Amino acid sequence: MDAALEQGLPAEEFARQALNALAAGQAHVVIGGGKERLAMYLDRLSPAITRQLMRRVKVV
Repeated sequence: MDAALEQGLPAEEFARQALNALAAGQAHVVIGGGKERLAMYLDRLSPAITRQLMRRVKVV
């Protein structure tokens, strides 16, 4: 397993977030931590800035 996978979201946490979203009847769900949610909102605000940042950020 590489470093990105080792530091990723545990399967149990993913399952908890997914089941909670399904139980709440949410139509659109972002599963992840704070960085992922921030990236989603930033992408809605400015896709161009998000693309530039994604080129520079190390994915882990």
